[in-house]
Amino acid sequence: KWTAGVALSRATRGPGGGGTDTAGLMVGGTDAPNAAPAQAGTEEYNGSTWASSNNCNNSMWGMASCGSQTAFNKFAGYSGTARSVASEEYDGTSWTTITNYPQTTSDCHGCGTQTASLIFGGMVGPGPGASMPSFLTVTNSWTGSAYVAEGSMNTGRYLHGGTGTETAGLCIAGQNYPPGTKIKNVEEYNG
Repeated sequence: KWTAGVALSRATRGPGGGGTDTAGLMVGGTDAPNAAPAQAGTEEYNGSTWASSNNCNNSMWGMASCGSQTAFNKFAGYSGTARSVASEEYDGTSWTTITNYPQTTSDCHGCGTQTASLIFGGMVGPGPGASMPSFLTVTNSWTGSAYVAEGSMNTGRYLHGGTGTETAGLCIAGQNYPPGTKIKNVEEYNG
């Protein structure tokens, strides 16, 4: 069953997250109704309390994220004014910019570890409230130093879930065109 946990120090939506229930991490997000501006805050969870850590370099929401509290990555996302390729890694204390994601996107998802990540789906095109964006089937892995193009998903989507590893990942549900169309299918990735 779910039980009430300790609240974060700030309200947000669309953050990145990772780790475990006793060593969790939350970064970025937005508290604005029109999704601007994006936030840069980082908070760590030790199983009983949240503590603020150093801000990330690129404020984002709707980014792909994966890894642990002390070895974490965030890829692409929405800055509040535009979709981005900016990507960073976290070592438990500070954020370091890594190679830009090869696709300008937001609302993508990731799974895996800091040095063996899988990033998939998302959207490109105009920002929220503008004309219809395009939905991606693109998949890339991150080796810790470079991106590798992987097999495409069968259905382009955004706002989907993801879990697993780089070689055994799941893409769960999501949304695509026409606007508001919900997706219930799940795709498996075998590396």
